[in-house]
Amino acid sequence: MIKDISARDLKEWIDSENKDLPFILDVRNDDELEKSKLKGAYHIPMSDIIDRLDEIPKDRPVVCMCHHGMRSARVAHTLLNKGFHDIYNVEGGIHAMSIVDDSIPKY
Repeated sequence: MIKDISARDLKEWIDSENKDLPFILDVRNDDELEKSKLKGAYHIPMSDIIDRLDEIPKDRPVVCMCHHGMRSARVAHTLLNKGFHDIYNVEGGIHAMSIVDDSIPKY
């Protein structure tokens, strides 16, 4: 099952001293990443996910993120179908993150 996570909850998780931080997967295109990015996120464009599954850990929660949350939701379903278990999708994507974290530029 895929869990939705709000931008605020993700920011709190990142800012916590919890050692079990998620693997944040940014699935936007390269040109989008140049406009705005979340520090610590791992970038694999949506179109490359299937070929690069081995780069995504199965032993940590995986949080998928795109611009508004639609593409990352599709990637989250793909990961679920490929045997990943602890999957989240950021509601509102990087756009929502830019609202709760003003160090992230809006575009």
